[in-house]
Amino acid sequence: MVFMQDVSVSVKSKSSMAVSLRRFLMICLGAGAAWVLLADARAICGGIQQGMSLCVEVVIPSLFPFMVFTSFLALSGLADMVSRLLAPVTRRMFRLPANAGATVLMSFIGGFPVGGRMAARLVRDRAVPPEEGRRMLCFCINAGPSFILTAVGARMFGSAAAGGMMLCAHILASCTAGLLSSLGRPVPQREPEAPKTKAIPITQALIQAVIDSANGMLVLCAFIILFSGLTAWLEPTAARWGENALLALGLLEVTKGCQQAAAFPGLLGELTAVFLLSF
Repeated sequence: MVFMQDVSVSVKSKSSMAVSLRRFLMICLGAGAAWVLLADARAICGGIQQGMSLCVEVVIPSLFPFMVFTSFLALSGLADMVSRLLAPVTRRMFRLPANAGATVLMSFIGGFPVGGRMAARLVRDRAVPPEEGRRMLCFCINAGPSFILTAVGARMFGSAAAGGMMLCAHILASCTAGLLSSLGRPVPQREPEAPKTKAIPITQALIQAVIDSANGMLVLCAFIILFSGLTAWLEPTAARWGENALLALGLLEVTKGCQQAAAFPGLLGELTAVFLLSF
């Protein structure tokens, strides 16, 4: 009995030490972040301004209309009609319920957040199981055609043909991921197991779609601005390590990474941009 009490005291002591250590590390992290914000305020502010410009000039024009459209599809019930048309492909190619067709389609044409938002809605409405929703994230989060063709291909690489090649490679990679993730899974039954989402009136669906999309766009732009500031702070250090270190910053913010990849010669730059877009 005494031995068990000693063990219990020892476990509690170690747990208390671990909590104290985590708190100490969090305090150090917070102090370090505050010092960085004060010491390199000019660089961080410049990065934040670049992030805001990116949101206004590229992200919002290319993504917001698609976010409103996809939300409207889901709320008005039109997504069910699209899903029924795509049911054979959705069921047999990706082994997903028939009502996931609209999500798969819009993920390829709507840009990064659209597929994720629609997959999350399917899970919330119990139209697909949570494990299938997680699997959809492997191939339903894609760069939009307008971003790849216009921003990356035409503006950064100066070639619409390069943008088209990158778009084809991007779509092929996502389809391959979807096929690989479906191996060994049975073909779902024709009708969704869960009841369909109840549609709301058209006018109400449009208003709610705009509100939901505005909230989602605000969160998306906030993350872009945050990582743009972080990237601007890291750029001077990365520059001393060479182009590869600068390129690694593209893992934090895809637009800057693609801009850096555009400086690479020939096919190497295009392949690097495709990797960053998919990452």
